[in-house]
Amino acid sequence: MDLNEFKTLWKSHTDHQIKVKRIDIVAIKKVVKGKASHALSQLCNSILLDIIFLVSFLAIGIVSMLLTEHQMIDVIVITSGIVFVPFFGFFIKEYFFLKKIELQTESLRQVLEKVIISLSKYVKWYFRAVIVLTIAVVPIVIALVFYNADKTFSNPILELAKADPQLYAVIYSVVLVSVLIGNYFFTKWYLQKLYGNYISTLKNCLDELNETIQYN
Repeated sequence: MDLNEFKTLWKSHTDHQIKVKRIDIVAIKKVVKGKASHALSQLCNSILLDIIFLVSFLAIGIVSMLLTEHQMIDVIVITSGIVFVPFFGFFIKEYFFLKKIELQTESLRQVLEKVIISLSKYVKWYFRAVIVLTIAVVPIVIALVFYNADKTFSNPILELAKADPQLYAVIYSVVLVSVLIGNYFFTKWYLQKLYGNYISTLKNCLDELNETIQYN
């Protein structure tokens, strides 16, 4: 075999290896794209579920207002509506952001990084908002639960506060801490179930792409 034949054979072998590697990378990206698309679809469904829950809650509240005409129910529904309105904007903004995402094989890595950052911030602010709202709303709920609409502004909680401030402070603190702890763990579980698992899937997809790029 002369030098020219050797060069031709070597070039043919090298070109074949390069072609195989390119095919492998494209195949891996297609698989990753499929998994990422499924995760994004499920995340959109999760946000829709949150929106449906809020709409249903407020719809039931409005119907209760119309049917019962009870002052306590009116206050609860109106307060809940004011509290939850910002969440609608929060959910809808993220929903349409995910809907606009187009997973192209060529820019898959960059798109996944952008989506993961956005969703991580979304879940973080979601959790913080729920905890802050819990702290803000619990006093109102406690007052409304014990509110007696038959008497003119007769509130046992306020009466207890006047009669025994220390006992009132202890009871209030125990209730507030109990609700906070319970809501903390419930919200953690809820967000993990609805969003966290799919975000982890997207992170795994990104890791697979990074490994593919690193070893090729």
